[in-house]
Amino acid sequence: TGEETIGEKKAKLLTYIGGAPGTPLRYEHKIWVDEEGLTILKREMKDPASGAVTEEWTETAVDVEVADSKFDTK
Repeated sequence: TGEETIGEKKAKLLTYIGGAPGTPLRYEHKIWVDEEGLTILKREMKDPASGAVTEEWTETAVDVEVADSKFDTK
């Protein structure tokens, strides 16, 4: 919980602990949410055994047309 800046955007930082039900695995998750557009700007997951995985988005589009060819697995 808190506030940070990602790129030029103000973001709210949310932190929680999650894991797979029925297992002892627990991961710390951090998500930075754009205060204005309410989209995820960055996500981090910390695995105690192997370290952290961080993803960062520079552009987010919602409710846009996607060509069927994008889903072609051939």
